[in-house]
Amino acid sequence: MNNNPQIISFFHAQRELLEKQTAELNNMALELGMKVQLRIEEKKFAESINPTTIKEEFMQYGGYKVHQRPDGRWMAQIPRIDGGRRCIYGRTQKQCYEKLKQAVGRKTKSKPEKVLKLFEWFDRWIETYKRGKIEDTSVKSIEGTVKNHIKPFIKNIELRKLRPIDIEDALNKVKSSRMRKDACDVYCNSLRYAFKNQLTRDNLADLIERPTHKKAKGKALTVEQREKMIESCDILKHGEIFKFYMYCGARKSELLKFRWKDVYDKLIFLPGTKTENAPRYIPKFKQLAEILERLPKGKPHQKVFDISDSTLTRETEKLNALCKFKVLVKDLRTTFGTMCAEKGIADKVIAKWMGHANTLTTKNYYVMVLDDFEQQQATIFDGSKEG
Repeated sequence: MNNNPQIISFFHAQRELLEKQTAELNNMALELGMKVQLRIEEKKFAESINPTTIKEEFMQYGGYKVHQRPDGRWMAQIPRIDGGRRCIYGRTQKQCYEKLKQAVGRKTKSKPEKVLKLFEWFDRWIETYKRGKIEDTSVKSIEGTVKNHIKPFIKNIELRKLRPIDIEDALNKVKSSRMRKDACDVYCNSLRYAFKNQLTRDNLADLIERPTHKKAKGKALTVEQREKMIESCDILKHGEIFKFYMYCGARKSELLKFRWKDVYDKLIFLPGTKTENAPRYIPKFKQLAEILERLPKGKPHQKVFDISDSTLTRETEKLNALCKFKVLVKDLRTTFGTMCAEKGIADKVIAKWMGHANTLTTKNYYVMVLDDFEQQQATIFDGSKEG
């Protein structure tokens, strides 16, 4: 064996170099293995989410992008049914993506929401916000307006697609200005609730140009017509109600909901709802007391006049045929105001009895001083002596 020191030293140096190179190779192999493993994990994640391309800035699912916000969170947006957008957030890109995937999946699997149409909304609005909260006669009046003056003139389109011009075109087709105004009131009231319930994007009630209606002046019956009407009422089954209208000045709807509990010893309460001053007390005039005495008295909650709106209309037609001149309930109200003026009752008192806030309405629409009365006053003037 060669014990030369130089040879031994050379072999030791070569072994150290080999060990060093081996360690470096091992480290390189370990690092390479970690990188390979990392690549495998990334490939598995990519296959699980299966996008066409994955970028560091965003991912997408179902056409909706996932992007990073300035605060570091990740966000995606999907549309809502009402037209808005729903935001989805996640702390990481993957978390946000998974939430997006679930949200889109639920949206796809859920049943499509039933489209609410205009006519269906009218029915729902009446049942939810009117029936049981206002008088039955008022509900029937609204239903009649919808049936006769709204549905015939507008298509039953989706509520969310309704435009102000659609409503205005429909209103223009209503011939009567009074009915046009009533139809507009129904549109506006119902559409305010539709907007409140997020069924429409805009409050269409504020966008409609409201039609104008000039209130027609009432027509009072002459003294001869009053006598003829009273005589004709005695023949009709429900004739007493027409007399009561003329001697109390009530609106048509007020006597249809007039009950025995509203009758007092010296006063009568008229349950008006049209204005703030409509609910009112009036004296139980002699003529009213006599009519009430002739009627079969019922229980406090029962109506004094057991008659419906449609029956009253038919009775009015029969009364016109007997009288041979036209008589409307509104004319009987005007006749009451005129009779009060003929008796010299103060304007303020007449306005109060008729449920008006001021005397101007009473004078302009409900007090018609008749020619024959004026002639009587002229006779008094002519017969007076100058002092």
